[in-house]
Amino acid sequence: MNSNSTALRTISTYLGIALCFFVMAQLYGCRSSGTRWEEDRSIPFSPDDRAIAYRHKGAIYVARTQGDKHRQIFDSTFTSIVSSPHWAPGQQAVIFAVSDGNPDPENGLLTYELWYWPAPEEIWISDSEDVTTDTVELPARWRPADPRRILTAQCRDEMQLRADALFTWHPNGEQVLFQDSDKDGTQWVMSFDLEKKERSIASPVQASSLAFSISPDGTRLQVAAKADGPTTLWLGPIGTDQDDWTEIENTPGPRNVPSLLVADAPAEQGTSFLYDLRPRLGAWSPDSSWLAHTRIAESPEEESEITGFDLVITAVGEETSQRTFPMAGEYPKDLHWRTGGERLALLSDNRLLVVDPASSAVDELSAVLGVEQFMGWSKPGDHMAYLILAEEFAQTSALLPTGDLVVWEPAERHNLMIAGADGTQPGSRFSLMNIAAARWGNETEKLSFWATYEPTVTMLPPGDPAAVLDLDVDAIRWYPTDIAEYANVGHYYLLNTQFDDAITHYSDALRKVSDADLEENPSLRTNIRLWRGIARLAAGQALMAENDLGYVRGNVVLPELDEESDWNEDVLRSLIGDRQILSTMISMGQVELAMEEANRIIAEDQDARRIQALCFAALIHVSVGQPALFTDRVILELLPATVSSEQVPGSQADDLADNYRHAVIHPQNLNHLRDSDRMRYGAALAELAEKTRATDPLQANDLLRLAVVFYREAGATEAELELLRLISGS
Repeated sequence: MNSNSTALRTISTYLGIALCFFVMAQLYGCRSSGTRWEEDRSIPFSPDDRAIAYRHKGAIYVARTQGDKHRQIFDSTFTSIVSSPHWAPGQQAVIFAVSDGNPDPENGLLTYELWYWPAPEEIWISDSEDVTTDTVELPARWRPADPRRILTAQCRDEMQLRADALFTWHPNGEQVLFQDSDKDGTQWVMSFDLEKKERSIASPVQASSLAFSISPDGTRLQVAAKADGPTTLWLGPIGTDQDDWTEIENTPGPRNVPSLLVADAPAEQGTSFLYDLRPRLGAWSPDSSWLAHTRIAESPEEESEITGFDLVITAVGEETSQRTFPMAGEYPKDLHWRTGGERLALLSDNRLLVVDPASSAVDELSAVLGVEQFMGWSKPGDHMAYLILAEEFAQTSALLPTGDLVVWEPAERHNLMIAGADGTQPGSRFSLMNIAAARWGNETEKLSFWATYEPTVTMLPPGDPAAVLDLDVDAIRWYPTDIAEYANVGHYYLLNTQFDDAITHYSDALRKVSDADLEENPSLRTNIRLWRGIARLAAGQALMAENDLGYVRGNVVLPELDEESDWNEDVLRSLIGDRQILSTMISMGQVELAMEEANRIIAEDQDARRIQALCFAALIHVSVGQPALFTDRVILELLPATVSSEQVPGSQADDLADNYRHAVIHPQNLNHLRDSDRMRYGAALAELAEKTRATDPLQANDLLRLAVVFYREAGATEAELELLRLISGS
């Protein structure tokens, strides 16, 4: 294997010296560092883990976890808002909330309805004894029962619905706890008895912002409340008055929580904010005997000065007592109890800490490193799960002849790590996709999550199927709801170099593409053939790959061109096709293929296409830490092709040349060159300037100034002075 291939295969080793050609803040603007409400995307398991339910694109789906079939049980109208579904404890039923999204004109509140769906026995019955292939073949005419409305209530904003912040089942499966509001926006927790169809007040705590959770044994509620003053945490028995409730915290962490301005609040309420207080709720131990939460630690001298955070564990009983554990670093999060409640783990500064409330011991799991999110222990208690970043490298970018800036930067891709109960023997069980809303099953070693393909190169579409990882049988099961999502499953296999599986998924998706699919997404077929072509090329199926990639190039959709555009449409079409292919190869982790494809285009010597391919090759050289090859590409190939181009319009050719002239003299590039190379580049630039002077004297002088820099860095004073005399004489 040659040195270039070696560098491309070890991309993560060399990216430390990557440089940016442009200041990225100019491209993206400033990103807010504040917190915001987020939609709930959890995929809850049924109590026995044999089924899942999830919300996606305004619909509710159910599916078996040992089969890939899913069924839609509810589809909202275009304007409706739908919450995540909740399985009934010990029952085959699901509830979810729906709203039409129209605030009440009198009080600005949003009316929502709770819906109940009875899950049929057919979802669970199976004749197969093989758990690896267990599926249910439901009759062709089988249809799920229709859900029914069970109650109506009001909330302050639709985000409470989207964020799944309004309701939950009582552990007995006979009642539902939910939030309601009075006309001035004050919220409280209510209980609804499904059999009696009666409501009752579950908690005496009322406030304009509220969050609650119920103990696993169903006897107590904790409520986080914020009105005009600070947030307080309350604890008390369900359905009792204020005298039976205890304020257990008045400075719960984190300091800031996501907030929303309630724009439709009545005028008499004035400016009204709604806070998402769920981050301040504590975590119940499985036996309901402990409640863990975090506290903001403040300086005794300066009340508003934060000195850190405390972990507070409350012993729940007739007489509550608390133990405090000071925490160093940033706000601790992801509190999870192990089955039995003898250990609590939490995430602090990407470190996983385990607390023993009985002995007050706090231990760091040294084998667990760089944790982004902690999902806790499985119910059997044999494993823990957490996420780490799968890729870390420096952001790079390159200007293309069309004026587009292609940016290659880390996406939030994860490795799903599974370790022993004590954190030892960690191993990645699912890699290189963005993993969201991951959660353990209720009884088994299953994890549900959304597996999203996040492109690492700009101008590419993401993908978003649901998945279940079954550790018991070492299987991944996917739940795509349309052809585009089905095709996106192939991304997982392509990114993880399982090329045959990727080709199979892409091919199956192509066979199933309908006219309706293309009407919704006209580029769907082209995209799938692009992905399959890359997978085929990576698998060594060159002829079949070229067939797919040729289709992509032949079906490029041109952007709407300005009447004064100097671009030839055929040239522009070929550039866009090449850009799609090369960008997608890089984003799919096929960097070596991208370089091979770029070199193939460069060898064809077709002016604008060659120039763009050189831009991609230069991008790759920078990213894998090859400054000499980058400078070779720019000075010996890219600049000569650009200044003599007949296809790239003059102004864009000038911008391109100017950009790369600045890039090659960036200190992070110059400092890695030998003096002999600097001399060689200076001579090449002087020669190119001489050839260019007759047609473009300004460009020639810019090239000479660049040559001066290389001679100066090489210590070639006489050559530098000679070029300076040429510049001043011109």
